Amino acid sequence: MTRKIAIVGANSLLRPMAPFSDPAWEIWTFSPHNLGFIPRFDRWFELHCPFEASVKPFPRYREFLETVPHLTVRDGTCKIPGVFAYPDVEMFDRFGPYFFTSSLAYLMALAITKKPDMIGLWSSTYEPHNPYNFQVPGLRYFATRAAEAGIELYCPKESHALDVPEPYGGRAILEAA
Repeated sequence: MTRKIAIVGANSLLRPMAPFSDPAWEIWTFSPHNLGFIPRFDRWFELHCPFEASVKPFPRYREFLETVPHLTVRDGTCKIPGVFAYPDVEMFDRFGPYFFTSSLAYLMALAITKKPDMIGLWSSTYEPHNPYNFQVPGLRYFATRAAEAGIELYCPKESHALDVPEPYGGRAILEAA
């Protein structure tokens, strides 16, 4: 059987495109901004540290997280019973420390280690002047690592997350080859 992992962020354009009705996809998600908008999920991640400070502004989110059957956190002081610890040390040892620039990057790293056939990204849009563009190098690094591992990637074109950037020095060298 083909294993597919869909990583769904809180982007209101991309989130509705995610394959919630297709049981072939394992749905991984994160963010208080997804509360009430995710019809189905298999794993929820809250990776901000410290945990309590990150969820304090969102009391309903904190209450919701207490009910999640498969909640993964990075903060070992999280007081919710039965949470799963994100394997920071293992991931940093395997992939290096430089590209964990967003929750999406953390989820992609973990997804790669699960060896799925496909990873789908319904997470963020990256366009000029987006304040979250600092996250793009991490995303593209893990996309490269996934491809090297033989994992197929899917990303809606509306995301622009996997658009190939203009090479330094221009395209002329590529066009001449």
